[in-house]
Amino acid sequence: MHESHIDAVLDYKVTAPAHLLLNIEAAHCASQSIVSESLEVDPPVSLHHYSDDNSGNRFVRFDAVPGPLSIRYRASVRRAPLSLPTELAEAPVNQVPDALMHYLMPTRYCESDVMSRAAQQLFGDLPPGIGRVQAIVDWIHDSL
Repeated sequence: MHESHIDAVLDYKVTAPAHLLLNIEAAHCASQSIVSESLEVDPPVSLHHYSDDNSGNRFVRFDAVPGPLSIRYRASVRRAPLSLPTELAEAPVNQVPDALMHYLMPTRYCESDVMSRAAQQLFGDLPPGIGRVQAIVDWIHDSL
């Protein structure tokens, strides 16, 4: 069991009325529990919360007025490590289910088309399977 503490502060100067969508809150998933959390927005606004049932990701939306805007999210999250089979095959991309394909697409957070060369250099010589996946996870943890 591992407990993490999150304390994120976002400060903005809003120049025109804007609608904000944030994905700042800890996700709800089987491998973690949220011990405590708080979300503060200054100046206070009416918040609309919703979540994605498939991923557990949580979102908050609100209208911001011009001027300074401060958002603070604090949480304590307890994670239980997942036990993974030691022999888990890697599926070729043509066998990846449609519902998972969007995870392979480039985003503004990870430009996978740009990262592919580095990924091939770092992990291309490893045998396919859970060992390669774990090596990628370890690299992300250690490097980012």
